[in-house]
Amino acid sequence: MAVNNSLMHVPRSWLYALAGGLWVAVAILLGAITIPWLRPLNGSALAGVLASGLVIAALISRFGFSRLAHRNILRLDGLGERASVFAFQPGKSYFVILLMMAMGWTLRHSPLPKPVLATVYVGIGGGLLLSGLTYFRRGPR
Repeated sequence: MAVNNSLMHVPRSWLYALAGGLWVAVAILLGAITIPWLRPLNGSALAGVLASGLVIAALISRFGFSRLAHRNILRLDGLGERASVFAFQPGKSYFVILLMMAMGWTLRHSPLPKPVLATVYVGIGGGLLLSGLTYFRRGPR
């Protein structure tokens, strides 16, 4: 049974919102995973993990994820007025997403101390959040 291909196409402006929404949703998920790791920490340890994570987040956003987001936005700008709903990320990014999910699972099940993992998760989640917001400047109008 053939699927009507036009049903899988959305206005290009929606792709910006889909990409940004995915990045922000993953950031929230990483934050939710991190909360139980932060609960047992005292004030100074908690502050250290959060401060370190936020510094990492700023660096990841500035030198990593924001560059990816801007390249993806330029790619989206070049699409037609309607495009496949799956075009919100380039094809190769789906492999990277699977790889990052596998790495996250591996880290969560590793013997690394949870405060170390929390720092990494705050950094990656914060970087995704900051960079993901870039997409919303171009979202549906």
